[in-house]
Amino acid sequence: MEPAPHRGSRASGAGKTTLCGQLERALSLPRVEIDSLYHGAGWTPRANFVAEVEAFSAGQEWVIEWQYRAVRRLLVEGADTLVWLDYSSWLQMTRLVRRTMRRRLARQELWNGNYETIFQDEEHIIRWGIRTFP
Repeated sequence: MEPAPHRGSRASGAGKTTLCGQLERALSLPRVEIDSLYHGAGWTPRANFVAEVEAFSAGQEWVIEWQYRAVRRLLVEGADTLVWLDYSSWLQMTRLVRRTMRRRLARQELWNGNYETIFQDEEHIIRWGIRTFP
């Protein structure tokens, strides 16, 4: 099976993680947040990312966000259903800013010792969202 077409870039704030959590609970499916596998300490990519996604998706049933080019083919080949979220850019950006600010103010640990920062580097998630907004 060929990977599904990918329109645009990653859509932070689109609701992928929220929907995955809802599907996990409603359908009693195994789930892992793909960002937790990708981001190592200091926001560096983890060397075993692909192997961990491969191991997770080898199960009969699961739910996971479909992103990260390195594992897209792996996920689409193991999936029986893909759900596309197509919200407006304004809604996505609003969600992204609100989520980022909430996490930052609460000093919520995300993955592997990482915390949200506010505009401290060029690849910050809100800066990325603004650059890719259209």
